[in-house]
Amino acid sequence: MKTDRPQLRIPLQLSDWILESFALVALLFTVYVVFKHYGALPDTIPSHYNAMGEPDDFRSKSLLFVLLGISVFQYLLLTGLSRIPHHFNYLEEITPENAYSQYSKALKIVRISKLGVVLLFGYILWQTIQIGLGNAQGLSRYFLGFGIGFYLLILLVYILKARSKKG
Repeated sequence: MKTDRPQLRIPLQLSDWILESFALVALLFTVYVVFKHYGALPDTIPSHYNAMGEPDDFRSKSLLFVLLGISVFQYLLLTGLSRIPHHFNYLEEITPENAYSQYSKALKIVRISKLGVVLLFGYILWQTIQIGLGNAQGLSRYFLGFGIGFYLLILLVYILKARSKKG
């Protein structure tokens, strides 16, 4: 898809480096935890949770690798998307004058989302392992609300920042 928008290279700020670092460390830690505990797990583990965070379906422990794969795929997808902010949809028309500001704000949201996705899947994998090992009963009862609230909050913050004329 061809775009007439400016194609800018947005340098990473300190906060961007911190978000990227936390996301990568969280992902690598999740990979480590899955491989470390896989052998100790029973053959069947929780594969689905109800709205209260209680397990309500069970499958093979190999499901952990599917969830881990989804987490890695989303991390890589969001990393790739951060290279093409000129193709994103924006609330404002992108001009040479506002492109840097709009791209920077959008990329910050992508990085926050990436960290959120990695932490979300990391928590689900961690808790699933803990349940399989007999150390926990389910996810937190606040997990669903927190997850939805987190993404609504970053969406609201982005909308407000994107519409503001200053950083």
